[in-house]
Amino acid sequence: MEAAGLIPLEPYPGADNPWRCRCDGCGGEVTPLYTSVRNGSGCRFCAVNKRSSSRRLTDAEAGPVMRAAALIPLEPYPGATKAWLCKCTICGERCSPSFHNVQKTGRGCRSCGIKQRSLSRKVNESEAKALMISAGVTPLETYPGSKVPWRCRCNACGREVTPRHSSIRQGRGGCIYCAGRGLTEPN
Repeated sequence: MEAAGLIPLEPYPGADNPWRCRCDGCGGEVTPLYTSVRNGSGCRFCAVNKRSSSRRLTDAEAGPVMRAAALIPLEPYPGATKAWLCKCTICGERCSPSFHNVQKTGRGCRSCGIKQRSLSRKVNESEAKALMISAGVTPLETYPGSKVPWRCRCNACGREVTPRHSSIRQGRGGCIYCAGRGLTEPN
């Protein structure tokens, strides 16, 4: 056991029973089997660290992946799953994605991701206007945005109403007066 860097903390329990020991290398308490140690194993914590350090990337290996995602690392490579402080070359914001996520998705800047999703969901004015007309109202002004009241005229009753484009997309009607919600015309 001592040749494997393990200091026994209790009497020998037998070859195939766990033997409580302290590791000389890391100081951790482990319970290997004498049979396993005789066959070449030792402290499981040191073995995991040794395996992971042999597979760990260097700054020179991890940096190009980050730069390909428009990120400039601002600190040394911390490991695949830890936050890595970077600066986005597109928006100039600081962000902290993990190398693993950037490698998996090819992106890393949260601000740019939010802007990109917003632009991909944005409706152009002609599509928005067509939806409003199909709901029975004609817009009286330019498209203000999906969640903003939009001045329109009801094609059925002729009253001015202000439905939201997002409400129409969800299947609500365009005119509150024609919907029969108990509203009466103002005097």
